[in-house]
Amino acid sequence: SNLYKHAFRTYSINLMNMRYFILLSIALIAVYAASDADKSAIWNKMLKTCEDVSTGKITREQAVKQVEEATDGFNLTADDKKQMTTGTNLIKGIVDALGQMPQEARSAFKGLCDKSKLPVS
Repeated sequence: SNLYKHAFRTYSINLMNMRYFILLSIALIAVYAASDADKSAIWNKMLKTCEDVSTGKITREQAVKQVEEATDGFNLTADDKKQMTTGTNLIKGIVDALGQMPQEARSAFKGLCDKSKLPVS
């Protein structure tokens, strides 16, 4: 029974890891398609937040708030904000889910939000 539980838990973590990576990649590609300096800076802030919550540097609440406030102080048009909504919501969902995991489970996701490991040109 314990072996089954362990196998299921391992499978679930791998599946979640893959799902989050795919969602994150889609979100990144969607935003980088209109890659200007402001959008890149905003996205880098969100990725940093995601990495910080996965390593336990910040709490789930702090992470969600930081993602929501990532566009503050930038001169974005309504159209820019609309374009970024899907990506922002995906990242918010990811940091929220990561923040709900116990820290030992989160450590399996270290590097998930590392821009250098994502397939973005």
